[in-house]
Amino acid sequence: MSDHVPPTEVGGPGLPAGAPGVEGSEVSMEPQSVVSSRPSRRRGTALIAGAAVAVLALVGGGIWAAQNFFSAGPDPAQAIPANALGMVRLNLDPSGSQKIEALRMLNKFPSAKKDMKVDKSEDLRKSIFDMFVEHTDCEQVSFDKEIKPWLGSTLAAAALPKGKDGVEPIGVLAITDQEAAKKGLDQLVQCTAGDIGVATTEDWAVIASSQSVADAAVKAATKSPLADDKAYNKLVDAAGSEGIATLYVAKAASDQLAALSDDSMGADDGFDAGSPMMTRKQLRKMGFTKKEIRQFMRQQRRDLNDPAFKDPEFSDSAPNAFTAGIAKAVTNFDGMAATIRFADAGMEFESAAGMKGDSLYAGATGVEAVSTLPDDTIAAFGMGLNRQWFDVIKAASDSETFDDDVASLSEESGLAWPEDVTTLLGTSFSFSVSKDFVADDPSGQNPPMQGWAFKTKGDAQQVSDVLDKLRAQVRPRDAGNLESEARGDWVVVSPDSSYRSELLAGGKLGETSAYQSVITQDKPSSVLFFNFERASELLTSLGADSKDVAELKPLQALGLQTWQEDGLTHSLMKLTTD
Repeated sequence: MSDHVPPTEVGGPGLPAGAPGVEGSEVSMEPQSVVSSRPSRRRGTALIAGAAVAVLALVGGGIWAAQNFFSAGPDPAQAIPANALGMVRLNLDPSGSQKIEALRMLNKFPSAKKDMKVDKSEDLRKSIFDMFVEHTDCEQVSFDKEIKPWLGSTLAAAALPKGKDGVEPIGVLAITDQEAAKKGLDQLVQCTAGDIGVATTEDWAVIASSQSVADAAVKAATKSPLADDKAYNKLVDAAGSEGIATLYVAKAASDQLAALSDDSMGADDGFDAGSPMMTRKQLRKMGFTKKEIRQFMRQQRRDLNDPAFKDPEFSDSAPNAFTAGIAKAVTNFDGMAATIRFADAGMEFESAAGMKGDSLYAGATGVEAVSTLPDDTIAAFGMGLNRQWFDVIKAASDSETFDDDVASLSEESGLAWPEDVTTLLGTSFSFSVSKDFVADDPSGQNPPMQGWAFKTKGDAQQVSDVLDKLRAQVRPRDAGNLESEARGDWVVVSPDSSYRSELLAGGKLGETSAYQSVITQDKPSSVLFFNFERASELLTSLGADSKDVAELKPLQALGLQTWQEDGLTHSLMKLTTD
């Protein structure tokens, strides 16, 4: 362990072996089980990865109210280099208002109080320490004597660039006494990881996979800390007021995340590698034309969906270039920050992200189709779609098979893509569920589903023409699900005639206390709403356990809203209690 910083820079030339930005640094990102009392480098890496896991695990633990009522802790971004790819920060001593709101919320759940043992006198830092050393040889280290006197109230896990595509994890702890911290951390190093690197400053301790990495990280942060980075501050500030935890992902990490998305979505081949189907890429290499490939892929689907063909490996929902494009258009961000906080005896998750390319959202029209739903609506989703949504998805997909996939969608659905879909979704649309929702009966002996509806704003005649195309593609017994009525420029699709009439008459969901408790933006681009107060009977009818339903009783509503402001896409998820 050292508080000496050698003349090296993170991610730059002249770095020592093993420092961030250096090829050949061998660091495992996965925690390793301790199988020997002898210190090892692998166990040092486990210590760092374990710290990151501890941060994430405790975010969901609901025990931030366990601290005494003091001010919020310092920002560990002061001790993290500005070129960090990402950071997760946990405030072990959040503001007094956060603790009050946490206790207000948790006290409404009897089982939560019993399981979490919420106690203002309990030290959350000790809980983390106990988790940290649970499977080590550190029984002789006393938290109260060797750790508590110097340990601050903030910790973080960060990812630094290593080489071209690698990632170097570090942990950061706030400290109040540098000399005491070095002694206490040295004891932990000796009984857990041996050659792990620890470097300290007056206010911070940095833990890394080696001493050279820790020293280089401290030097780089001293010269250019993440806390002074304009992009970091813009995103974190845009994510709203400070809470119990903060997540930050830098612009530089977007390309790596996009590559992972490509792999997971099978963007290159059009289908998952595990599927028994021939891929478009394989067929192209064999010399087939685009037309022949479309015909072959269509026949493969028919063959593999034949009841006589039984292969558990096959999934008809395998993604293609179009669905991969949708995923990219939604997730292809250019830097992001998020905050988790307690508020109004509930919880909030707020984020702000810079998006690459145009947005799928259309300004502030998403709320229009939702706020006029009936007052007793249980669940609803509404969105205003950019009229150029298809171009946005195509640009995000960037796949040579995109046009082929869309041609297949057109042929299979009987719709003209994207024209008919744009007409159907209109300028604002919603899906909603009422208290009378009834699931479909697979036997076909009962009527189609009841108590749901699709509502859209647009040219009623053109929407009706598109619906006629869809009705022609479904089984006769399912055609009732597509019954529709229109009034002015609103069209409602639902098998339930009374529910259609109710939606066309208009309601005042947007004026209810449950809705207003979770949807706080005047004109969001999209809205997701769930009313817990109205849902208990429905959940019981759907087979939910009575004990689980009872646990939901203190909850009032859940809402998710998105909007665009200052070049950023914002989202706010709120969970409120009654």
